[in-house]
Amino acid sequence: MDQSTHCCKLAPLSLTAHQNIMYIRDGTKCVYESEMSNLPLLKIVNLMRGASTVDSFRDELAVGEFSSQCMPAVREGETSPFSPMRLDALLMLLVEQGSADIQVDYTPFRVDAKSFVTLMPTHVIQLMRMDDAFKGKLLIVSRGFLDRFNQAGVKNRSVASYMEARKNPITSLNKAEFDVVLQGVERVREKVKVKGHYYQKEALQTAVVALCIDLANIFVHHRGTLSTPSLSRKEELFEQFLQLLHTHCREHHGVAFYASQLCISPQYLSMLLREQTGKSANKWIDDAVLMEAKMLLKTPLLSVQQVAEQLHFSDQSTFGKFFKKHIGLSPLEFRRS
Repeated sequence: MDQSTHCCKLAPLSLTAHQNIMYIRDGTKCVYESEMSNLPLLKIVNLMRGASTVDSFRDELAVGEFSSQCMPAVREGETSPFSPMRLDALLMLLVEQGSADIQVDYTPFRVDAKSFVTLMPTHVIQLMRMDDAFKGKLLIVSRGFLDRFNQAGVKNRSVASYMEARKNPITSLNKAEFDVVLQGVERVREKVKVKGHYYQKEALQTAVVALCIDLANIFVHHRGTLSTPSLSRKEELFEQFLQLLHTHCREHHGVAFYASQLCISPQYLSMLLREQTGKSANKWIDDAVLMEAKMLLKTPLLSVQQVAEQLHFSDQSTFGKFFKKHIGLSPLEFRRS
């Protein structure tokens, strides 16, 4: 099939972006897979370089001040902050003053004072302009930190909420909303600073969840002003996959089952999930099975053998090896932890 009959080149936003982008028929943008994989991957340690007075928890979470004065100098061999980059962490920015122009997944956005910016793992971002007065609070959460406490939430929520945040990364806040978010960010920062707390990670997770709940409430009130996400075909498949995974993850652990239910190939499903979320189909399935295993192991009435049976492993030994490979503990060690 002649690709030119379905696509037209996007007018260049920059030389680099022009080389990577095409429009497809439904108006959504896509990046060539080969080009996408070659974009620099911005991890949390790289993001922390762009903030001042940073308080961090290991390499998993950081809170700091961000301003135009913090832009790191580009060393030889490094990528300019004005080049497109893929995120490997959740980035939240509460803008206190100034303005900037950014592109998120090659869509332009204006960021002004009292804006809240949500940039998710796998987002492609590019800074186009930032004025000298730009200043805000920056919260960076690693993908690993998110995965450890957010898996359960994936099962009970429609991917439409996820897509809404992806397609509306900038939210303008009123003063009351700004103050609520600022307090939430400062609460997270307070928990980061408490170094002697035995349950510091759990306290941090609670503070991050509380902030996300406040943000969700704000986003709901703004829903009328946000663009309703019209899901592309790939996004619809992603939502259907999550629903299937929620229903069948205990008994079906292979990519082929989910692909057949969606009437696509296993290879296409894995490619689609990597493109949409940065995680392979196998990783999604393993994470769902592990979440079920953790819940069942915390049920004292079930033996490890019974947990293995409920999760449709061939025997307890196979389940034990799978669990220890991913968690680092045997099922019994996890139960006692």
